[in-house]
Amino acid sequence: MKKSEINKLDKIWRGKINDRDMARCQFCGESGNNCHHIVGRRNRSTRWLLDNGLLLCPGCHTFSMFSFHQDPAGTMEWFRETYPERYEHIMARRNLILKQTFSDVLEELDG
Repeated sequence: MKKSEINKLDKIWRGKINDRDMARCQFCGESGNNCHHIVGRRNRSTRWLLDNGLLLCPGCHTFSMFSFHQDPAGTMEWFRETYPERYEHIMARRNLILKQTFSDVLEELDG
């Protein structure tokens, strides 16, 4: 996939996460604008999976002591307990090797 296609898919993914989570941090409930990947972006099989995204405020995303970047194990446990269906979907898909094209991902995001 071309870099321009990856950037376009990332932008669409962020917009869908923001709309789904209604611009609210899913951890603390404050206004949020940071989209966080539960399984990191390097994993292409889950990168644009909507279940793999969560809208967070800057504090919960990066800056507080209990943020998703400062305490990944603790926040992953919270995610597993709070969103068990989404967690299972991500975990089932993360080890798959998918040869996704731009149109495949775009169709999945629009689905």
